[in-house]
Amino acid sequence: MGAVKGARTSVLHALRRRATASSCVFAAATCLVLGLGAPGAAAASKAHSGTRTIGTCTIVVHPSATHYTQCVGMHLVGAQLGGVDLSHAVLTRADLSNAELAGATLTDANLGGAVLTGATLSGVKWDGTTCPDGTNSNDAGGDCSAHLTLNLPQSSIGPSSSLPKTGFDPWPFLASAGAFIAIGALLLAWARFPRRRRTGPVTPLTR
Repeated sequence: MGAVKGARTSVLHALRRRATASSCVFAAATCLVLGLGAPGAAAASKAHSGTRTIGTCTIVVHPSATHYTQCVGMHLVGAQLGGVDLSHAVLTRADLSNAELAGATLTDANLGGAVLTGATLSGVKWDGTTCPDGTNSNDAGGDCSAHLTLNLPQSSIGPSSSLPKTGFDPWPFLASAGAFIAIGALLLAWARFPRRRRTGPVTPLTR
């Protein structure tokens, strides 16, 4: 009986030693994998998520087709963006007046309606770029320099553009109404004017 108990105890000790050894090996392997993978993950994260802030606009330093700068309608006057990769950027209606964009990459960027007055554009890389006037740079000889102004139709400029155009001319109606009012006023004045009483002899009535 004692021998059986002793054998059982020895087996349990052996199993515990093996379990402890396996745990140590697993822990060491886990630490090794994490240690080797951490720098690569950090580098990848840095490569894809590096950002730079200009005012309220976040510039993605290493843009991709799924992770890019989006600064719609933002104030970027005088922004220093020379040599910056703005591929796929959405800068529609952004104010880039006097901005430094020399050598910037604007591949597949959208600048529709953006203001580029006074901006430095020497050496800009245009490729599939939507110019401020809506033209694609590939259809304009690979350059947006001649398509920086958004030309609006004259009818849409000025306060009268908000009024509906019905084709109705009110002037004839107003002239007719004015004439009727004037005639009515003259008739009313004539009716109130006292008439002269006749002073001749009165002829008696005969039966």
